[in-house]
Amino acid sequence: MRIAVAKAFPDTQRLACVRHIEKNLLAFMQDKKGMLRNQRRQLKFQLFQLVTSALNHIDFIDSLCDFESKITQKKLADYIKNRIHPLLVENKRAVEKTGLDNTNPLWMNNCCESVNHILKQAVSWKSQKLVDLIH
Repeated sequence: MRIAVAKAFPDTQRLACVRHIEKNLLAFMQDKKGMLRNQRRQLKFQLFQLVTSALNHIDFIDSLCDFESKITQKKLADYIKNRIHPLLVENKRAVEKTGLDNTNPLWMNNCCESVNHILKQAVSWKSQKLVDLIH
């Protein structure tokens, strides 16, 4: 879905749900690397602390690259660099966009669901059968 949105709206800023990013990272560390729970929590805390402490996406990229270089497990470092890094940088860039009210790079899908609910109420949205929508 993210790829489709990026192709359909290439010039828009997009945010990835941090809760899903965290869950994917934790699952990778547990299932693929067999890391202990406290190690997983510590690494996750350090990584997401970088997101909130960086002043802008340039500082964040520098901090993130430094963080990645200190990870000794190659598969984990590659996973963070290739999967987590782009999503977090995209989030950091998106919240820097002028006029965006939400300045939290740790965005979660709950925000979107809330706005979606308000929008549905505003237009008196009702579910319909696909055939009716086509007609």
